[in-house]
Amino acid sequence: MRRAADDHRRTDDPHQAPPELDPRSDRAHAPRHRRLRRVPRPLAWALFTSLKSETEAVEVPTHWLPEDWTGQAWTALFETGNITDWFVNSLVVSVCVTTVVLLVSALA
Repeated sequence: MRRAADDHRRTDDPHQAPPELDPRSDRAHAPRHRRLRRVPRPLAWALFTSLKSETEAVEVPTHWLPEDWTGQAWTALFETGNITDWFVNSLVVSVCVTTVVLLVSALA
């Protein structure tokens, strides 16, 4: 029996997949393999930029790889930054948020 909700899915071609199953139906979104390929690029850019000197990091035009590799930013992070405080703060917030979500979800 044909349902009314399926009317918008019907096409003249019986071999054509419904729009929600047809990978070509929504061209606004890239296929999954293309989206996953884009993920490492910003992370690689951030890593390579962290290994550049300050002047090289803000240089225009930009380039991917540092000319002079330096760990200056990483050294400053561990020497002057309060990275353990940041980690503990993130841990506390994560545990609190997870607890609240579990409590609220348990009531549903």
